[in-house]
Amino acid sequence: AGMQRTQALQTVINIAAEDNPQAALALAAQLGNSSSRNDVYQSIFSSWASQDPAAAARAANTLPPGPPRDEAFRSIASQWAGSDSNAALAWAKTLPEGNLRNLALASVVEGLAANNPQQAVQLALSLPSGSAQNDAISNAARQWADNDVSAAVKWMQQLPDGPAKQTALRSVIENWANSDQIGRAHV
Repeated sequence: AGMQRTQALQTVINIAAEDNPQAALALAAQLGNSSSRNDVYQSIFSSWASQDPAAAARAANTLPPGPPRDEAFRSIASQWAGSDSNAALAWAKTLPEGNLRNLALASVVEGLAANNPQQAVQLALSLPSGSAQNDAISNAARQWADNDVSAAVKWMQQLPDGPAKQTALRSVIENWANSDQIGRAHV
């Protein structure tokens, strides 16, 4: 009975998140400290950020530090970057130095990569070295290769040798190998 209640509450929360994210957040608190609550945060904050990213960011900032808050910030940054990359970037840069800021910036890169992969890769390269930067470079390079593999390869060839170039190379090659662009690329 407990599992069915949790699943029903998750469904209600996901539906409520589309129209009233504040109410959905209040309902999520009823899930307690569980993985179920963490799962619904992505839905809540993604929906909220599509309507009012600044309000979603303010609400996420009230969450206690930990994976649920990280997921909320990731969702907000990615959603916001898809609609207004400059505002999302400005917001992410206001976050205190550290893991949360790096996660938000990497998510902005991911959201930005769909519309402006060139800007996304430049932003990814500006992140501090580490897993957030590697993930951002990988996502941006993959997205760029989806749009224009030749341009992505030319950009990647200009990178200095090091982890960033290796990450970009791996992403572009994986993308290239999994697509039909091999015959169309002239590099």
